[in-house]
Amino acid sequence: MPADSFNQKKIVAFDALADQIKNWLISDTAAQIIRELNDKYEVSFGRSHILPRFVTRIATGVTNPENFTRELSTYLPFLEKNQIVEIAGIMKDRIFKPIAKPLHELGIDIERLTEYQEPQVPPKLEETKMNGVPPRTVNLKGAVSHGEQARTAPRPPVAPPKPQEEEADQPFHLVEQNPVQEAPPAIQPDLH
Repeated sequence: MPADSFNQKKIVAFDALADQIKNWLISDTAAQIIRELNDKYEVSFGRSHILPRFVTRIATGVTNPENFTRELSTYLPFLEKNQIVEIAGIMKDRIFKPIAKPLHELGIDIERLTEYQEPQVPPKLEETKMNGVPPRTVNLKGAVSHGEQARTAPRPPVAPPKPQEEEADQPFHLVEQNPVQEAPPAIQPDLH
């Protein structure tokens, strides 16, 4: 396949991969290689899922092999550039080479796995400009939060409800809304 054929690759669910690919990726040998990489580069237990995830993402076509180093640098920012390239080289040789042919049939070119690309870093706020205009600053001194404003802002007066018009033939009734209940008289003990 030509080098630009990656754009025509298919994204495949792991279960839909060829048995040769699946069996190799879930093998004890592949798992041991990943454990060795995690140990060698001190990828902590909380991040030990990152390398196997990338193996799956590359094999299923979700991650472009040429973007591997950039994405790995983003997920493991404590690693140096040379360490990222070493990991990519070991994964290429020990994880992906045994299944290179079936991956190539899916349009996945593992040879591009070790091409280092700098991680994408978001620009600093000071450098961010839209159409050459620096971002606007807002003075928040004296600003009041929405909740504070709700507690301190005067409320508009509420008009009393309109009385309903009564028909002339209906008598006027008073309805007691909260009837007062009188307590029963207390029983006084007879002390005589």
